[in-house]
Amino acid sequence: MKTSHLFTKVVGVASILCGGSAAALPASPSVTAVISGGDLVITGTEGVDRIVVTQTGPDTWRVSGVGKTKVNGVASVDLDPVTGSIRIDLLGGNDGLLIHDGTVPGGLCVRMGDGNDNAALTNLIIGGGSVLQGDSIATEGFSSGNLVLKGDAGNDTLYVNNVQVLGIQPEATQVASVMDATTQGSESGGSSCASLIAGCDGKDQIIIQNFNIPNLEVTGGAGKDAISLQFGVSQWLCVKAGDDTDKVNVNGIFTNMLKVDVGSSAKDVVSVSGCVANCARFKDCGTKGTIDGAVNQFNNWSVDEAFYHNTLSVYSPQP
Repeated sequence: MKTSHLFTKVVGVASILCGGSAAALPASPSVTAVISGGDLVITGTEGVDRIVVTQTGPDTWRVSGVGKTKVNGVASVDLDPVTGSIRIDLLGGNDGLLIHDGTVPGGLCVRMGDGNDNAALTNLIIGGGSVLQGDSIATEGFSSGNLVLKGDAGNDTLYVNNVQVLGIQPEATQVASVMDATTQGSESGGSSCASLIAGCDGKDQIIIQNFNIPNLEVTGGAGKDAISLQFGVSQWLCVKAGDDTDKVNVNGIFTNMLKVDVGSSAKDVVSVSGCVANCARFKDCGTKGTIDGAVNQFNNWSVDEAFYHNTLSVYSPQP
């Protein structure tokens, strides 16, 4: 599948999930979908899995297979009540996932597994439920009311559009522990309540646009990655590109803390334009990476001297 299809037909299930040739997909064992403690838990196979997940009722979600993929042995299933989180692990294989148009009471945790995968998340509200679900959603870096999307090893395309993360509203007895967990981290990282979108190893393409995610970390991992963030709001936003030759585009972001960290490659390219931040930090761990951009507004900012052709344009308002 050409990754450009993801931009032109992101809501087209055929292009995202089937690469335009569903009949050519090999048969695979059935994907399983169950309700566990109020969470919707979906587990893939080691083969090719193509599924669509969407909300069809107040606490009902439909999981549908595409092409030859079955869910619980049939074409699609409706499951309820989903009162907590959605957890998905598609395991190995070149998988495709589309999650769209719904409100998740708890958090959303997706692991695509090893393989060349495509995942699209569109028109979602995550969090806002009234009760923390405890250990039922304890899944490697995943905390209540947040988003975790991992591509794992392989050349993956991760697309996130029109996604809002609300966190989760605790009961009165839980306020103190939640406040401890959500204390803002330092500029080098976040807090335990950060959302995470990670390409992991491989040549990955990560596109995040039209988002409202309070605390977000985006990582490319090893491989020549392309990371694009456009038109979003965040309390703090950290982008880590990895050690290979990467391209990072940050456009139209409003945030308190913005940090972009590229790895040891000498040919990384970072473009920053139309962003507003109280504090911005740009770090090049290699030599002569390139950074440029149109007018930005940062109250405090710094650019590592290793960046080459520093044409970044910044307006700093006077106190």
